Amino acid sequence: MDHLFFSGYKKRKLHKPLFLIGHPRSGTTFLHKFILKNTSEFKGMLLWEMIFPSIFLRRCVRPFLPFLAKKIPQGIYDSRIHETGLEEPETDDVAMFFRSFAGMFYWLYFSAWHKYNNPEELSKHLIKESEPNKVIGYLENLHKKNLHKTEIRKRIFSKSFSLIMDISGVLKRFENARIIVLLRDPMEVIPSSISLAVNIQKQLNDFDNLEEKKKQRYYQNIYQASWVFFKYFDRQMSADKSLKDNILIVTHKQLKTRFEETMIKICDYCEIEKSPEFMQKIKMQAEKQPDFKSKHRYSLETYGITKEKVLNDFDFIYAQYDL
Repeated sequence: MDHLFFSGYKKRKLHKPLFLIGHPRSGTTFLHKFILKNTSEFKGMLLWEMIFPSIFLRRCVRPFLPFLAKKIPQGIYDSRIHETGLEEPETDDVAMFFRSFAGMFYWLYFSAWHKYNNPEELSKHLIKESEPNKVIGYLENLHKKNLHKTEIRKRIFSKSFSLIMDISGVLKRFENARIIVLLRDPMEVIPSSISLAVNIQKQLNDFDNLEEKKKQRYYQNIYQASWVFFKYFDRQMSADKSLKDNILIVTHKQLKTRFEETMIKICDYCEIEKSPEFMQKIKMQAEKQPDFKSKHRYSLETYGITKEKVLNDFDFIYAQYDL
């Protein structure tokens, strides 16, 4: 139906698209929502738009969104960990999940149970599931649909973790793309990611009542997937020296302790207008940042992981970035 009635979307140019890439639980949701809600330059994808990617279907569904919101099961995510809703911006990986039940999102909740013979087998499976070429192509098509009938200079703002597998591919596919890679200390991001995944598994698979051996395998698989995520990023940075000149690396620590300075750097790199209103929002948030404490509680020890192991396994990241 889109091809028949809305074929013009295919000609839409994606002007200076912005991509935010980071490991789950690295602070990407906060940064994504902060920019989308406080500027008028960007268009991100809302959850319901990912579930219903067709322009035609969206027009049919839009009047019924309040009804659908009541019918969709609540409490899948603990709001202290990740607040979501049909009309909230989401990671683009969700779109890939609903399209073909594939991608990193699918792996995290459905394939991470597998018993892998060795870390290499897990790595290959994760990379295969990520399907970076398909993700990039599908997201380009979907974001063009998402800009249908919006201002001609509106820019897309994509948040993803799957795209870490092919940063160069994003730069080649999207002209004048801006890419922010957000890094967070593995010591923090790994247990937080496992905690989020377990919260979902409690709803899907009665996780608390599973045998301990199966739980431990799940924890270790997610740990290994985190290593693959960081290692793949490191390999790309080492193999293509030009990437450092074309992407902006931001750390969770910088957002936490030097928010205003970091946001100005982001604005300059991404060519975001530093309007008086936006700068005021930044200043207000900067005052809150140092005192912010998440209600989400987690620890490495809960999942059988030691501090020494993380420091040893992720030394290649700690050696290069102040996390």
